[in-house]
Amino acid sequence: MADTDKIIHKLLNDEKFINSKNIRDKIYSDQPLIKRASQIKTPETPAKIKEMKALAYSSEAYWKTSAWLFYTQAEFMADFTDVYDYSEDFAKQYPIYSDLTTEQLRGYFSWRTRLRNGEFPSAPVPFIMIYACEIIHNISVDSPEKGFEILLKLHEKYDSAKTQLSRLLADHVVYYKLSEEYIKKCPYFSDDIHLENLINCASASDEDVFSAIKALSGYNIEKSRFYAENQEKFAYAAVRIFRRLSEFYAAHRKNSFCNYLFGKSSEKIYNLFEGVVFYDINRTRSFDFQVNSIRSYKCRSGSWVCCGYSKISGNKKLGEIIRFIDKTMRERCGYKYKLTPTDIGKNTMSLIAKELDAIDQEERKKASHIEIDISQLSKIRSDADITRDMLLTEEEIPEEEPIEEAAAVPENSVETNQNSVLSASEIKYLDALISDGDHQAVCREAGIIPSVMADNINERLFDIIGDTVIEFFDDSPQIIEDYKDDLNTFIENGEI
Repeated sequence: MADTDKIIHKLLNDEKFINSKNIRDKIYSDQPLIKRASQIKTPETPAKIKEMKALAYSSEAYWKTSAWLFYTQAEFMADFTDVYDYSEDFAKQYPIYSDLTTEQLRGYFSWRTRLRNGEFPSAPVPFIMIYACEIIHNISVDSPEKGFEILLKLHEKYDSAKTQLSRLLADHVVYYKLSEEYIKKCPYFSDDIHLENLINCASASDEDVFSAIKALSGYNIEKSRFYAENQEKFAYAAVRIFRRLSEFYAAHRKNSFCNYLFGKSSEKIYNLFEGVVFYDINRTRSFDFQVNSIRSYKCRSGSWVCCGYSKISGNKKLGEIIRFIDKTMRERCGYKYKLTPTDIGKNTMSLIAKELDAIDQEERKKASHIEIDISQLSKIRSDADITRDMLLTEEEIPEEEPIEEAAAVPENSVETNQNSVLSASEIKYLDALISDGDHQAVCREAGIIPSVMADNINERLFDIIGDTVIEFFDDSPQIIEDYKDDLNTFIENGEI
């Protein structure tokens, strides 16, 4: 002890030390600058933690792996709880208990205690990964299914470890061969679902195909100003173009369009539970596990192989195609914000242009087509009858005449009914125009000039058709072609 005091006294009275800039320019409170080890307070180590640490120095641990040590210590500490305030952050790769200081261990078990009580306090990433490692080993977990739900909750609550936990969730499903219900909840397998929809784009819904395009494309269409203003139109065009390209590759190429974009499925050695230390107590077993139509796993005595696609999301080729569609649609509608050119191949450009031409033509045809609401005919007739009755005076109301036997109607005559919008002569005139008959004879018989007859018909049918049905070309009346079939049907059914 005396030697220690002499060393401290000598250091504190050294002129170089006292006159140094670090000492001279600073103000210190009244306390010793150097402390003995006995004066430094250290956190109390609970007996359980001491016993856990001792496991690392047992004769068995000497020749066992670090994975075995973690699993053994995790089982030993399964029910341990603690209350200790620890708020420091730190980083560790493949963290296990033996990597942590006593303070960090107490901080971890205190955080785990709160987590098990339903709280989700902030934590360093190593804490989250150690707890996840406990879960995949089924430490204090009733079943693998329950463990999956705990991992999923961690994935939702802790963004700092989201990527690592996403992979662990998928591996947990595979290792314990969980059902499809849990496969669908795995974020890691969501890209597989999108790729399945692109491979089966002919039968998948438009919504599913476009969602897959957005998810897997290297071009983030969500950031496009044009797309933001024309979402429905762009989505419709993108889906149609993708299906058209898929059809073209199926008919004219050896590989499918999706193989061109994403490559082919292949088998690769797979490191299960990558990112954590894992002790495989079932390493002698062998089995196959099919996740979906494009991904499967094989386990052979603890060695794993995955059959699937290497990288799916952020696809550059698909991104270039979607960007070209964005660029081309902007140019076609005169959008003020342009995109720079991109090279995707002449054949692809040509197919995209042709599909956009077809879409534009369909839109123009749809815009020029006028729908006739036949359901309004009865209401129009009824309203006309009411208006007529209101305008007639009592003297003008015709007396009822005795009903006589109707004369035989010629086969080529046009039938009318009491609710007809048009008069008999107007119907004959309309029928003559449709069938290229003698419309002038109809006018002479009715004593009305053709132009007046046409104006009367146009006026009476406007509420039904919403447009003029007869126009004059070189003083000759003609039915507008778009309405010929509808008018002919009305006449045959006695609806006008």
